[in-house]
Amino acid sequence: MDFKRFGWLAALLAVIWGVEAVNLLTGNALNGWLGLRPRSLGGLDGIVFMPLLHGSVAHAAANTAPLAVLGALLVITARSVAVVASLLIVVLGGLGVWLFGNPAIHVGASGLIFGWFGFLVARGLVEKRLVPLLVAAGVAVVYGTMVWGVLPGQPGVSWESHFFGALAGIVAAIWIAERRWVARGGEAGEIQDLAIWAVPFGLVGARAYHVATDAGRYFGDGGNPWEALYLWKGGLGVWGGIAMGALGVYLGARSKGIRIAPVLDAIAPGVLVAQALGRWGNWFNQELYGRPTDLPWGLEIDPRNWPGDLTFPLGTTFHPTFLYECLWNLAAFAVLIWLDRRFRLGHGRVKAAYVMLYTAGRGWIEMLRIDDVELADVGGLRFNVWTSVVLFLAAAAYLVWSARRHPGRDEAVYTDRHVSSLVPDTAPD
Repeated sequence: MDFKRFGWLAALLAVIWGVEAVNLLTGNALNGWLGLRPRSLGGLDGIVFMPLLHGSVAHAAANTAPLAVLGALLVITARSVAVVASLLIVVLGGLGVWLFGNPAIHVGASGLIFGWFGFLVARGLVEKRLVPLLVAAGVAVVYGTMVWGVLPGQPGVSWESHFFGALAGIVAAIWIAERRWVARGGEAGEIQDLAIWAVPFGLVGARAYHVATDAGRYFGDGGNPWEALYLWKGGLGVWGGIAMGALGVYLGARSKGIRIAPVLDAIAPGVLVAQALGRWGNWFNQELYGRPTDLPWGLEIDPRNWPGDLTFPLGTTFHPTFLYECLWNLAAFAVLIWLDRRFRLGHGRVKAAYVMLYTAGRGWIEMLRIDDVELADVGGLRFNVWTSVVLFLAAAAYLVWSARRHPGRDEAVYTDRHVSSLVPDTAPD
């Protein structure tokens, strides 16, 4: 094995421990000078320096092992892009913390660790490379502090860096996938162009659904209507996000002359992966958990985050419904890919199968949850359970109708009004 390719990783670990030695001699003075301070111009340099700084020897030691393992895995499986992906993770993750982080000094390589973790998982799923996916997941389990550290409220822990690090890792993986798509003959930029439409529409829709189904929190007695706009305080409804995101894709596709059915079929499997990763935000915030359980994987929740009208004995553990949905979505992703390959699904049937798979899991998972919602009892079921049932039946009906009306896959993915995103070659022959 060529160990020279690990040189930058060894240098990174050496610099981290060199910086920690200086911190020990100076009473952590470097953290005050170079740490990231959100929304402070003087703290912008912390975007670069934050991964090199740590609060203590124990903090640096805890990060060294996962850095070494995940970094080595990154070098082995993605040598050509390892450095570029790492730089993207540092910059994008750091910018996220600078824009949205709590007003404190943020230090530590945890953002980079979570970025590598997210990158390796996303890359493993996209490229169907089982080994890096399993190793990355194994590191996350073995080093449980990696995951538990994303919980807000832990003294001295920058959960924002973990969150935005993982997010940046996913962005980096998408960027790499775009390059690979172009290398295989695809037209560059079309999915990214559609994402510009889908993301803002999806955010508006997700927030609108949450506010509409829990309106009393904002417009009832003691509520503050302006908080309906406070996205940073949490509260996004997946149903509204999917619906409005699809509308955004439709508008973007229409403007570029792209047929909506094939593009939705192309996007649907990736949405399941995005939803799986997004569910970890519920763990970050200790929210949307299930009823008490004695199962070994039960989740302990801070009493401050228990439902307002319920109390439990200290030490009670709860169903980690976010984890159930994450695993269900990843399994549904695999099933959806298999169905598409086995039956050559087209004309929107991949999207329909996605809806059926997701709602089948969301329905039973939703019935485990005990969080406060305004529509907790609609005919004996939570409103979101009814939503799952209705959407499952609608998707099943469409799947049957489409299979009879349009068997096989789409013969064309563009309309006659297709607008290419490629720059024409204007050089003379």
